[in-house]
Amino acid sequence: DFSGSSASDLNGTTPDVTTGGATWVATSNYKADGSFTLDAPATMSLAFTPVDGSVYTLDAQIEDLGGNHWAQFGFGNGQPTAALWTTRAWHLLRIAGDTSNAHATAQSGFAGLTDWSSLGTLRYADDLDVRIVLDTTGGTGSWTATYYAKAGNIGTYTEVRSVVTLTDETITSVGFSTYNAANEGKLNSFSLSDDTITDPNLPTVDVLTPDTISWSGEPVALDATVVNNDTEEPQRTLSYLWSADAASMADTNLTIEITNANQEDATVEITKTEPTGDATVVTMTLAVTLEGKEPVADSMTIDVYDDSCLAAKAVGTVEIDPTDFDENCITNLADFALVAKDWLIDYELTEPVIKP
Repeated sequence: DFSGSSASDLNGTTPDVTTGGATWVATSNYKADGSFTLDAPATMSLAFTPVDGSVYTLDAQIEDLGGNHWAQFGFGNGQPTAALWTTRAWHLLRIAGDTSNAHATAQSGFAGLTDWSSLGTLRYADDLDVRIVLDTTGGTGSWTATYYAKAGNIGTYTEVRSVVTLTDETITSVGFSTYNAANEGKLNSFSLSDDTITDPNLPTVDVLTPDTISWSGEPVALDATVVNNDTEEPQRTLSYLWSADAASMADTNLTIEITNANQEDATVEITKTEPTGDATVVTMTLAVTLEGKEPVADSMTIDVYDDSCLAAKAVGTVEIDPTDFDENCITNLADFALVAKDWLIDYELTEPVIKP
């Protein structure tokens, strides 16, 4: 909600419910109570990046929308303030009482502009509840949006545009924006929810091996616990696949060998062809697939150092012994040779000197 003061700017404030510490990015025309009075393009937005496999519902309640130009609400790319917002799936809202230009929907700019004809005369209302459902369960290239609206607090939502496939899935924000000139009104509420329904039959996957520090050529045990939650009788088969992230697999300086990659527990040995002087981070993922379903996955990381000494230093709890002069994690004749090289060198003064 917008519980702040009309004398305070919305910019920099935190919604009453937020994830990832997201705060509002807005011009000073937008106030903390949700009110706005604008005379040029301006946007209020929250950072948000959808992921595949989810169903997101974006809602807003707008009161006393007025002025003489369009406003926008929905999903977009970027977080401009005093500039046009790059919209992806959005409602296009016109001023109150303008029967020549009804509220509409569009995507990726003005592509496929569609009037809210299904709302009849209510499509000219100045108090509005608007909703967009973004469905990413189809995966990249198949994201869809469905558009709903109603006159503020009257009845139930009406589908004003049926499901459409997005032409551009580059979404990094949600928000409200004015398109060109004067607009005014008040946002009473703005919400985004993840309404994904998880299939109860999907397995539970938990990688037990914590994020690990290791070194080139040293095997790392990959332990996991998987629970088959399938309710069918007999239960459908689970398949397992351990894998390294794509960037690590493409790294020509790494050789990655996974033993028992198609079992619940596995072992991975990561070898560097040439030393790098620091850690190479490899993400190991166990994907478990119930027959006929999408996989469920969990991951951990391995920081791979050139050798066991660099790995020991990276732990942070290992102190180099004062007799280990070359700091290679072992005191031996090489350290004694460093001492012997300067054996009996006398640093005493032989006469008084000028004070520096």
